[in-house]
Amino acid sequence: MLRASLIPILALAALAGCADTTRATAQAAAEATPKVRCDRETQIGSLMPKKDCGPSLSEEDKQRLAAELRNKATPTGVSAPGK
Repeated sequence: MLRASLIPILALAALAGCADTTRATAQAAAEATPKVRCDRETQIGSLMPKKDCGPSLSEEDKQRLAAELRNKATPTGVSAPGK
């Protein structure tokens, strides 16, 4: 009697172990895939929007790009005429 109830319990334990590793590998695969972000932009002079897709940027990348844009927008070493 003990042997008859032990076999199904062991089989269920083996199945539960397999299900847990499947979930862990699925989560790892989802985290490993790069996240893609798509933006729609309408260019000046055109009525057709353009879809631009690329990887999602991290917070550090966003700050670096913002700093680069600020540096390009503010001229350095240029004085006003007459000064």
